[in-house]
Amino acid sequence: MSQAKQQGKLIYWTKCDDTVDYIAWKIYGQTENVTEKIFEENHGLVNFGVYLPENLPVIIPDIEKASGQVVLWQ
Repeated sequence: MSQAKQQGKLIYWTKCDDTVDYIAWKIYGQTENVTEKIFEENHGLVNFGVYLPENLPVIIPDIEKASGQVVLWQ
């Protein structure tokens, strides 16, 4: 996973044909309520369409896991 911290924020560098949903799933393990937060943190990201170009920096917001999840094992 191509990630780096810049000014205290996690930056994900896209690979060819990444989507925001895929990035959300890859980092958080979920897309619900996360994809929207990524778009809010990265104004103009929607202008790239569904598939993002390679080597695009995407700021990853600090999001807590959904509180309604059930842990089946640890």
